[in-house]
Amino acid sequence: MPSFAIYFSSYKYMRGVFDKHTNHTMSALAAGSFAGTMSWGVVYPFDVIKTEIQAGTGGTTSISQVCKNLYKESGYKAFFRGIGPTLVRAVPVNGITFLCYEKMKMSMEF
Repeated sequence: MPSFAIYFSSYKYMRGVFDKHTNHTMSALAAGSFAGTMSWGVVYPFDVIKTEIQAGTGGTTSISQVCKNLYKESGYKAFFRGIGPTLVRAVPVNGITFLCYEKMKMSMEF
């Protein structure tokens, strides 16, 4: 839920910023890309914890124990393992997602 709150609110905010400086298509692409990277950047550590629990590699389902194990393993960097490719992927995926949303919304208006 926090991810979607960040995702949609940052998209709406950045659309307002980009609409002043560029055309509709570029604004949707840029704001969508920004929204995707913002939401992933904030919630990524929680996703790492969730993935560890789902994978069962630490042998525990306790959130606090998973956090302790991850921190013991690599310090705070363990919570951001793999964030680079995720953020790179977020740019085109979310930019195109919101562009398609905006184009569909425009085509459905009467």
